[in-house]
Amino acid sequence: MIWVTIILFLLGLLLSLIGTLWTGVLGFMDNLFWGLACWLIPLAGFIFIFTRWNSKAVRASLFVQMLGYISLVTAIFIGGSKTISLLKESLKTALTPHYCMEVKSASSASEPPPKEPEPTAVVARNTVSDPAAVVARNAVPDPPLGILPVPAPPSFETQRTFDFDLAMAVGDAAFEKKDYQTALINFRRALKASPDNNYAIAAVSKTESIIKSQNHKKYMTMGYKAFDSGDYQTALLNFKFALEQRPDSPYAAKAIANTTSLTNGKL
Repeated sequence: MIWVTIILFLLGLLLSLIGTLWTGVLGFMDNLFWGLACWLIPLAGFIFIFTRWNSKAVRASLFVQMLGYISLVTAIFIGGSKTISLLKESLKTALTPHYCMEVKSASSASEPPPKEPEPTAVVARNTVSDPAAVVARNAVPDPPLGILPVPAPPSFETQRTFDFDLAMAVGDAAFEKKDYQTALINFRRALKASPDNNYAIAAVSKTESIIKSQNHKKYMTMGYKAFDSGDYQTALLNFKFALEQRPDSPYAAKAIANTTSLTNGKL
């Protein structure tokens, strides 16, 4: 982009210079007054061009000048836009570390300093006259001063949010891999951490529906195989399991009815 800007600028400068010189030469060819005016008086060349507009050479000189001015304006516009964007980026880069340092300093300043032991307590402890207390003091070493305070444990709300986000992330990953049992376990954990979350409720409901559909299909397949092999008791048991997974399934209900009628209700 910078080379295009430089080329346009140089081309515009060259064309405008050629057009101006050409106009001045045409002014001298017309008469001495216009020649001197074109060279010495600003904008006199344009007046000369409009007064000699019928001349093809005069119009050509104006055309060359206009091309030059357009190239110059375009180069200045492109270069200015690029310069402004670079200045914004450099300003943003320069301000970001300063802002981070200010935030860090403000957070450090807001933290309470560790509590030091009271001077009176130290003096009182060192001036104990009881011999038994002196022996006990010498036997047990004093704790070091200036121990950093133990950080407070995370709040319950923060821990619950972390558990919810983690469980949902693991559940979503398992759901994408079609590991619906693992997904359901983690979705239920997330729902336990946030019982009112609509996304967790929908995830549990959808996953349970998929698992029930899979179990229904599995039990129906096992029931048909047992039925074809003549093991009607196993077939009926699997058909009932399938109906428990999907109570609205007409296939399971029909299979149970057919098996029961075939065995005359003896099973």
